[in-house]
Amino acid sequence: MSFLEGVFSRGDRRLSKVVEAAFEAGCRFDSWGDQFRFDIWQKAFKDKGIDPEFYTYRKRSKDEVFPWSHLNTRIDKEFLYEEYERSIRGEKTPDCKTDKCGICCICDHKVVKNVAFYSNGGKGQGSGAKKQKHLAPCPLPLAPSLKIRLTFSKTGEMKYLGHLELVTLFSRAIRRAEIPVAYSAGFHPLPKTVFCQPLPVGIESIAEGVDLELEGYMKPQEIVERLNSTLPEGIKILEATEPLTKPHFIAKTPEEATYLVFLENSPFLPANGSRLDELINGLMTKDEIIINQEREGRQRSINIKPLIKNLSLIDKATLQLTIDKGETGSAKPYEVVAHLLGLSNSDSRLIPILKTKGHYETLRQ
Repeated sequence: MSFLEGVFSRGDRRLSKVVEAAFEAGCRFDSWGDQFRFDIWQKAFKDKGIDPEFYTYRKRSKDEVFPWSHLNTRIDKEFLYEEYERSIRGEKTPDCKTDKCGICCICDHKVVKNVAFYSNGGKGQGSGAKKQKHLAPCPLPLAPSLKIRLTFSKTGEMKYLGHLELVTLFSRAIRRAEIPVAYSAGFHPLPKTVFCQPLPVGIESIAEGVDLELEGYMKPQEIVERLNSTLPEGIKILEATEPLTKPHFIAKTPEEATYLVFLENSPFLPANGSRLDELINGLMTKDEIIINQEREGRQRSINIKPLIKNLSLIDKATLQLTIDKGETGSAKPYEVVAHLLGLSNSDSRLIPILKTKGHYETLRQ
């Protein structure tokens, strides 16, 4: 297994046909010892005419162009090679927090500064500078940030995309569009994006929201054009605005959301259109509307009457539904429709629903 890790960590695109051949030959769950079949991998290499030892045991020269050389890691190759030679000689690399700058090229000494550089007034620590031992960490000035709010639609086949997949999709689109998004700190930096409450899978929307925090200024219209050129069909940025108040992010729970429910040509539409109006009136005049919900594998009963702010018929086969958030729970639109029409939740999910409006709280700093 370690041998294969060495091959694929150093390999190039020619290995793709080996991966495909091994997969077709039955390689699955290779990280599990009882599922690992090294003999199949060996045969795949042989069948594709590739010697795996070329990638693992061969010594590489300093000037070789590596398969990953086109990736920008912000660390200069010369620095890495010098680090390699230091390790062979058993030498330690100076810590730039307490010693001179190692010139690794991570710090640009403008936005990103090492502590030694910043503590010396931005002059660096050359050979003539006195070494500063045990420097206390100095707070670095933060680059000015800008909050941008995006409104986007999620329609067509994209309505089946889950929330986590949507977040990943936006992260990749932002990178491809070269939007200067800010990242969180720590060992696993993530783009500073905050999405509104996840939309139930299978429901379309023209009123989704996400806030971006940018490291530099970019015109909202340029952000719209760049992202729309990289996003897939079904996800479209409709508007980008700069918050007019202090920096804030969208709260994950909306105050209200408005939906259109399309019953035309639906097998669940009552035969008599007037009966649908009667069902709505009968439901809204009740003191309580109790439904059973399943959340995280648990069953519960909830009164959704206080959550329904509006339920009306805007034509003979289209409902308009506005749902508010509650202190003790919430309701999904298909749950309200299921109770109205006497359907199961699985059947009500087959009815086309479009979110048209969402009012979101703001978190102010």
